[in-house]
Amino acid sequence: MNKDTTELLQRLLDAMNAHDPDAVVSLMADEVSFWEPTYPEPRIVRDFVRQEMAGFFAMLPDIQFQFETVAGEADAVMCEFSNAATYEGRAVRLRECSVSRLDGEGRFAEVRVYFDRLTLLRQLGMPAE
Repeated sequence: MNKDTTELLQRLLDAMNAHDPDAVVSLMADEVSFWEPTYPEPRIVRDFVRQEMAGFFAMLPDIQFQFETVAGEADAVMCEFSNAATYEGRAVRLRECSVSRLDGEGRFAEVRVYFDRLTLLRQLGMPAE
């Protein structure tokens, strides 16, 4: 993985840990394709990601992220990360994986995030549907 990609990932981690949705989306292409298990289809448009991040940080205001494994080649990046937060007094701990593609300007053009939704819902005290 090259130095530019390593620096991009560090800026992403810093923005996530600072709970700064504007800084997160500044690292993404205008027409970023963003998907995670709760979406039936990828969401396309950076403003949508900003809104989702703002809601996510509001729901888990103490969440912190840590990279566990990072690998990349050319325009593809894979990150395994863990996070820890508190939700209504409950500890929330989750391991996730993201697979991303970068555009020619070194921004995230596609992001697919994978996590165990059942584990998350149980930790949040929500019905596992």
